[in-house]
Amino acid sequence: MVRRPTIAIVQFSAKADGSSISGLMLADGLRKEGWETHVIFSFEGPILDLYKKNGHNVHVLPHKSWLRTKSVVRLLRNVAVELRAAKKMRLLYAIIAPDVVYVNTLASFAGSWAALRSRISCTWHIRELLDDVGGEMVVPDSLRLLPGRIVNYCASSIVVNSTAVADNVFGTDSGIEI
Repeated sequence: MVRRPTIAIVQFSAKADGSSISGLMLADGLRKEGWETHVIFSFEGPILDLYKKNGHNVHVLPHKSWLRTKSVVRLLRNVAVELRAAKKMRLLYAIIAPDVVYVNTLASFAGSWAALRSRISCTWHIRELLDDVGGEMVVPDSLRLLPGRIVNYCASSIVVNSTAVADNVFGTDSGIEI
């Protein structure tokens, strides 16, 4: 029996929002092409039933939205919570044995850190802006470059949805191509 390729999609939001809907479209397309799909949400929410109905394996493994504070101390606490979540994520990866991990948000880095530590290829999709340009991701000014550096360190490949997001998260001279 030939093993089907397997993907773990790390989806922070379980609400019916843009990120979870685009994640569902990706999962549906891959499933249609013969992939086994596992979607890992941070919390229970209304979109889980739709993923299940469409035949995807759904897991809930709490991970934190780490970019939500201007306080360096709170950010470091959030990072510690994410690293603990990454340990649990690695255990789940060991069970489902994904060929690739697709992280569908900047809100959490547990899935990408776990992929890096597990030596699994990781595509990280960045769609959010940082608060310095009115975005939802909040980071202390002194650590403004940290999110882009973590993405560059953990991801095998990066997807961004606009030049504005690439410039904001990675800097205008980052070389990230759209």
